Amino acid sequence: GGQIEADFNLRVDQNLDRAYEEVQAMEAVILGEEFKASWPDITLGLFFHDRGGEMMFWPEQPMHPTEQEALLAWIGERLPRRSTVEYRFGKQYDQRATQDARWTRVRIEGPDSRVVQELIDEVRRQAITSPDFTEVSRADDLAREVTVSLDREAMQRLGASSQAVLGNIEWNLRGFMVSRFQTARSDIPIILEYDKPGNPNRSDLTDMEIGTDSGMMPLSAFAAFADTRSTSTIVRRDGRISDSIGMRTGDEDIRRNYLAVEKLMGGIEIPEGYRWTQDGGWEEFQRQNQELMRGLFLALALVFLLMGVLFDSLILPLCAILTVPFGILGAVWAYKLTNTPIGVLEVMALAVLSGVVVNNGIVLIDRILQNERLGQPRRQAIVRAVQDRARPVLMTALTTICGLLPIAVGTPSGDGFSFKGLAIGVCAGIAVSTFFTLWSVPLLYSLMRSFGEWLTHWFTGRQLPPHEDPSLPASPGGA
Repeated sequence: GGQIEADFNLRVDQNLDRAYEEVQAMEAVILGEEFKASWPDITLGLFFHDRGGEMMFWPEQPMHPTEQEALLAWIGERLPRRSTVEYRFGKQYDQRATQDARWTRVRIEGPDSRVVQELIDEVRRQAITSPDFTEVSRADDLAREVTVSLDREAMQRLGASSQAVLGNIEWNLRGFMVSRFQTARSDIPIILEYDKPGNPNRSDLTDMEIGTDSGMMPLSAFAAFADTRSTSTIVRRDGRISDSIGMRTGDEDIRRNYLAVEKLMGGIEIPEGYRWTQDGGWEEFQRQNQELMRGLFLALALVFLLMGVLFDSLILPLCAILTVPFGILGAVWAYKLTNTPIGVLEVMALAVLSGVVVNNGIVLIDRILQNERLGQPRRQAIVRAVQDRARPVLMTALTTICGLLPIAVGTPSGDGFSFKGLAIGVCAGIAVSTFFTLWSVPLLYSLMRSFGEWLTHWFTGRQLPPHEDPSLPASPGGA
């Protein structure tokens, strides 16, 4: 039945024992009798560490999105409210999952991780205050650190070198590897280090003595210290520091989302050497759309060549090919009327229609040609072909539409891809193209054959066939 998630963060650093106390308070709710009475068919799971964890719910049967929202709302109302715990419900933003269409992603790349992080923070601040976005991904857990800024003039005056300062800090805080002890399976580093104090604090760094030309001096004599936080992970793409932020607009139209991001980023100054791009979203859709369009034209070309071999003509296949625009028109109007956003699967429906809607045209044209070979006049052959093939054409279209209708009118579960848009496009395209096929194909066939005979007369001088009087009824006959 899928997995429903609810994350929680511990706002202050705690050990596992303190974290376990918080978890027990949560389990008292999600394992209580009230929960089991309200949601009896759900299996629960939970894992945690010293900074947070995740609650997982596995229903026996897939749950409707509204039911999932009701479940998370029920839990959110009853979980204990503590100043040390922050709850987050639903699947969270993952910068690696670029195919997750729920988030509009902005990626910033550059040479310096601190500048990249500052730009991401600025984008987050402006996105939170923008009315265009309903949700912004939270900042990653930042690691606490102390930034040491060296005063070059003071160092020159005291005769201290940056290499000596760096070496002293590293030796005092991390130790010094003097050798390695080799075993049959691995090398064990031998590190020489000072005794570590029971409770290290900032004074251990500021009072650290550094050897200079003027004697031993505390590090604070030529350095400034600042408590900061920075990301604990660094992502590199093509040799550049990279980070991303996710935003949600509440609108499934990826083009409008793209324009909202363009508007937001237009008000943020990007330094030289840095750039921003969108992961997925409109640009990814355009790239995939171009690939699908190439596939669509290739499919039409193959269908045209196949019909050319079947009909032994280069003109008659156009009668069936020209029904494709009617199918595409029906699909596009269905997307408009149902407010279905056009994505990759919706464009794929247009490619599917190009191979489906021509079938009815092929059946009609083939029947007309059979009637003409039996000696029937063209008008009579066309009328009898439509009479003979209208029922099979309508039944084929109806069975296809009925097969896709449950998907088209259903509500997606929210897990994985939704084929609702594809089903809507195919159903509407087949319905519209079938309606037009029954009169457009006979008309186009008559016009194309007349045009072909006119060209033959023009280039070869062959006499045109006698004109049929349309006022005369088509005589019955044929097979």
